[in-house]
Amino acid sequence: MTPFIAAFRAVVRAHGERVAIESPGTAVTYAELWRAAEESARAHRAGELVELRATRSAAYVTALLGVWMADAAFVPMDPETPAARVALVRTQLDRARALREELAYVIFTSGSTGRPKGVRVGHAGLVPVLRAQIELFGLGPGKRSLFFLSPCFDASLSDVGTALLSGATLVIDDAHRLRTSLREVLADRRITHADLPPARAALFDPAELPASLETLILGGEACDPARVRGLAARVRVVNVYGPTEATICTSMVRCDPVTWDAPSLGHPVPGVRYLVEDGELLIGGPCVALGYVDEPELTAARFVVRQGERYFRTGDRVEARADGELVFEGRVDRQCKIHGALVAPEEVERCLAAVPGVSRVHVGPEPEGGGRLCAFVAPTNVSEEALRAAVTAALPKHMHPARFYLRETLPQTTSGKVDAAALWREHGPETPPEARGSDRVAQLQAMVARVLGIGLPPASADFFALGGDSLSVLELAAAAEAEGIALSAAQVYADGTIAAMAVASEPAPMTVAQLRADVVQWLGTARGAVREASDVRGSPTVLVTGAFGFLGTALRAALAPETRVFGLGRRAPDSARGTRVLLGDVTAPRMGLDARTWAELADTVDSVFHLAADVNLVKPYAELRAAHLGSLGPVLELVRTGKPKRLHLASTLSVAACQSPLPAVAYERGLDDHVELHGGYAQSKWAAEDAIRDVQDAQIVRFGLLTGHSQTGRAAPHCHLMTCIRGLRELGCIPELAGEAFVDVTPIDHAATTMARIAESHETGVFHVCGAAPLALSSLVAALHDHGIHLRTVSAEAFRARAREVPKTRAVATTLASLQHRFLGGGSRASDLFLATGIAFDAARAVALTGPAPLPTPALLRTYLEAMDRP
Repeated sequence: MTPFIAAFRAVVRAHGERVAIESPGTAVTYAELWRAAEESARAHRAGELVELRATRSAAYVTALLGVWMADAAFVPMDPETPAARVALVRTQLDRARALREELAYVIFTSGSTGRPKGVRVGHAGLVPVLRAQIELFGLGPGKRSLFFLSPCFDASLSDVGTALLSGATLVIDDAHRLRTSLREVLADRRITHADLPPARAALFDPAELPASLETLILGGEACDPARVRGLAARVRVVNVYGPTEATICTSMVRCDPVTWDAPSLGHPVPGVRYLVEDGELLIGGPCVALGYVDEPELTAARFVVRQGERYFRTGDRVEARADGELVFEGRVDRQCKIHGALVAPEEVERCLAAVPGVSRVHVGPEPEGGGRLCAFVAPTNVSEEALRAAVTAALPKHMHPARFYLRETLPQTTSGKVDAAALWREHGPETPPEARGSDRVAQLQAMVARVLGIGLPPASADFFALGGDSLSVLELAAAAEAEGIALSAAQVYADGTIAAMAVASEPAPMTVAQLRADVVQWLGTARGAVREASDVRGSPTVLVTGAFGFLGTALRAALAPETRVFGLGRRAPDSARGTRVLLGDVTAPRMGLDARTWAELADTVDSVFHLAADVNLVKPYAELRAAHLGSLGPVLELVRTGKPKRLHLASTLSVAACQSPLPAVAYERGLDDHVELHGGYAQSKWAAEDAIRDVQDAQIVRFGLLTGHSQTGRAAPHCHLMTCIRGLRELGCIPELAGEAFVDVTPIDHAATTMARIAESHETGVFHVCGAAPLALSSLVAALHDHGIHLRTVSAEAFRARAREVPKTRAVATTLASLQHRFLGGGSRASDLFLATGIAFDAARAVALTGPAPLPTPALLRTYLEAMDRP
């Protein structure tokens, strides 16, 4: 039995019923994980080297454990790795499989020989370093550790191993959300411990760290000392150091919020020995790897014997401080860190040198910590497109140069080598943007810099890694629209690198059949049929998810007075009279509730109103799937548990209005498999509808555009209609449109009352709740004029010119995104404010129960506009 499995077995015996792994909507206990790993182990034999599909998932962790239970070893393989590189790696692995050694895993890193190098790591150093980390990080039962680091890097074993050997919960979230919405993930999933690349951690404002966060682990590259001190004043910050060739981590230090001023390596973990030779750090001890795969000469050069013991030559230059601690000072070779990953420029050079026509190449990082990899290529008749195609086909993304400089020749030193210093004197990072070209990439680089308030970023930079969020996405799309560049928010989300944005097209729609297949894959058996509920005797008891949002608050007021209401939300409301407040997370196992409360709900609730949603018209399907589809796992589990229950799902008429082809009338029913849906919001809400089609007592209520209360005018803080009105007021004009456009207006009080009456009817199926008639754009403009908001009708170009002049507030950015598709010839159909144009919504079933909604009369619009002006 391997040392890790022996240690893990002891944790399973002590904490078998605790949650080991939590993914959106699912949880796996330690006992369940052990049994699943045992089953997985049966597929392997001792000494085998197993390829694992490297994804942040419970399946990956289970497979990893299964390999070690079988006394085998694994190599993580990124599913996005180019096929050419995979073939190269597998050729080397075939030779490694002939070795008979106590191997734990093989990790491939960038190689200075021009090809990837596989590091063979044994078991001896793994458990000691994990135990040392657990102690310094403060991990243990009840803690929640985020699985953030890519499984292709050995540091991810710290994410997995420290959680599982401490009895904590390893929390997994959607990879897309980790890239685009990391702050939300940390808060929503109540993360206590996170290991993040310094480049990502440096983007956090210490004052805005989630209240749950206790420990932040930094490693892989240096972080600005001032930023570290600020973070350390709020949470425990631990700086970790260690190369892949020395089992994850060899030293650590807790960063002091007052004295931290340099990237100290900290204290070696137990059993690790440091030796400094000519300024280079050597590492000894049981942590030292076995060597490289199929690289005997490199192994002999880097794994050396000193004082009768094996040491690894790190290539890191260090200097001892007065207190004896070592400080990182750079490299003795050309290897560099790019966004936390070690890159050997020689491997990139070999790839580019193979491009036909290339005679000389030099690749290196920008001087002075510019943070991006650049390539100098001669001669100039080679196209940049061919160079980018070459690296895309052969190298992982973190090794792609951000910038290519094409030259007739490259300067040389007297020894015949490329004179890198001379190159950077001519092409330094201080070169102004206009000198680098006026192409679309350069325009977007400048826009990103303005929107985020940063220096000029590299083309390879990820917008979200630079600090972008959902609001700045809209601001960037608005800035691009003002310059006549068709860039929707959905395109930014699809691939956040600036280079990708420059050539991006609008995300393709998804067919109903594709979405249905994803529902099966995402929820699996959670979609099972639900028993029919019986009639309620006495006062009904209901659970409302999203109970304290705009719709949830209105619905609770519309329910019959005798109704007993449980309200689930992430934050306590200011007032919740008549509602028992439950703080939880509908996407978490048991909705984040304790076992006693969950059992009470299972035994007493008659109906579940599932209103919780992420109402965002620009995020893609991958970003919204967990909120809308993943949340149904716990909801359906509750509906199936205990007494039979009815389910009332709040959906959206975007499901009908974002169809392709667009029907003249959208009826209250499902969609055919061939129908295409545009936009992540409509796609994910329809997926949720499909997920409950086997529930016998289910009602699906598709709402139109929810607007303010018909009597008070009070609207949601980010009401789409009112936000666009504010944006138009700031712009002072509206682009001309051939023909008329229409927007749905569904007052919130009518929507809530209708849903409550539908629930009382015990009818099942789909219901449409929308305005009695759509609001015409001309009527809206007239109402604004009567209210003193005068809008000039101008050409699309004049509108863009005005947009360039005004500050990109949230209202302006939302307005530009909402008008882009219909008025300006681009953008996403899903974010169009005027989705009621060209389609009628059949609402006969809902109208028969409650009557029609109020008409969008001048009096109703006046009520809304007067409420908008009130503080």
